[in-house]
Amino acid sequence: MSDPNTWAKATVVNDWGGQITNVYLDHRYDEDHFDKGHWNFIDNGRQGEPTFDVGYWTGFLRTGKDYWVIRFTDSNGATWTNKPNFYCFLTKDDAGGLVKCRVKNQTLYIEPPKSSSCTVALYRIGMGAQAAAE
Repeated sequence: MSDPNTWAKATVVNDWGGQITNVYLDHRYDEDHFDKGHWNFIDNGRQGEPTFDVGYWTGFLRTGKDYWVIRFTDSNGATWTNKPNFYCFLTKDDAGGLVKCRVKNQTLYIEPPKSSSCTVALYRIGMGAQAAAE
């Protein structure tokens, strides 16, 4: 396994409607490279800072899949994620740019700087202590 030959930045954009907490974003390029971002909270209408690096390969015989998984808790204490086999390709044109991973309307939108966007449904995986006590 070698280091990726192409890099971009990634962040989460919160358009959920309220603050989200315990935000994790994982990027995986095939089985070769793994990147992880984490934010304690992201206010509504804001993006996670700092951004983090995502590596991938471009070039002859190196086309692969960029897998994306998000997990966060909403203001009602519910935790949300997407299916783990969701992928959205990054291309050489995205190199050096910012991939915005937007959460809105129970959907994750992957918005690369140049290549095509992709979407996947989010689903609830649990309730927090506050909701369980009610």
